[in-house]
Amino acid sequence: MNVDVIFEMNEIFKCVKSLKYIMLKKLSTAAEEADQHVKQLHDLNERIASLEKSKKTNEIELDKLKKERAKHCSEKKEQIEKLKQVFCSVENNISSP
Repeated sequence: MNVDVIFEMNEIFKCVKSLKYIMLKKLSTAAEEADQHVKQLHDLNERIASLEKSKKTNEIELDKLKKERAKHCSEKKEQIEKLKQVFCSVENNISSP
């Protein structure tokens, strides 16, 4: 009878050791996952900051290009108006000899 009790106690002890190992493994895995989540969050925040900076730079460049285009268009309109005036004066000179 004493041998049976010792055997059962050994089995219980093995079971408790296995449970202890499983719990430690779960805790270790949870800690690693938490570390990974923190790292991922940090990386994402850095990427967001980088993209926001890039967006701001692109918006500034776009505004600059819009201003240049508007200036170019107004210059071309002025040239067209001058050419129209020259054409009209030439046409008037030809038709009134």
